[in-house]
Amino acid sequence: MGPLDLQSVPFLQRVNQALEQFIENVSIEIPEKLSFVVSYVQGANVQCGGSFECQKGVYNSDLRVEGDVTIEGVCRGGKLFGGGNIRIGELGGSGVSSTFVQISPDSRLSVKYCHSNVIIAVGKEFIQIEEDSRQLEIYKEKGYVQIEKIRANPL
Repeated sequence: MGPLDLQSVPFLQRVNQALEQFIENVSIEIPEKLSFVVSYVQGANVQCGGSFECQKGVYNSDLRVEGDVTIEGVCRGGKLFGGGNIRIGELGGSGVSSTFVQISPDSRLSVKYCHSNVIIAVGKEFIQIEEDSRQLEIYKEKGYVQIEKIRANPL
């Protein structure tokens, strides 16, 4: 019996049915809202189609997230590309490699404490953070980038 023999057609049909049932059972359902929750990330490349949440810290990593980003702890070194709103506890660090954050023009960046060696891009506009600040908010309104912050060490 070969694959071209007339007798083998019913066998091939049964194999095809078994494969279709197997694929149905193994297929993965993807939820509408994806979320990726981690405790700690270091030296990693992460690409996420939904939201990203880190409870402790992100160090020297390349993150590309389509949705919202929440980093409860620190984000030091590396690059962060976010498509949604971004909330970070502490951004950058003194004496460490520079940190780059890019947000879309429709997004908002909120940082509790931001160090001075951070570069932030909103769309095609770049902002160099030159002094440590608290409660940093960066967003675009009416075509202009808005920066709200409190100096960390007032004179």
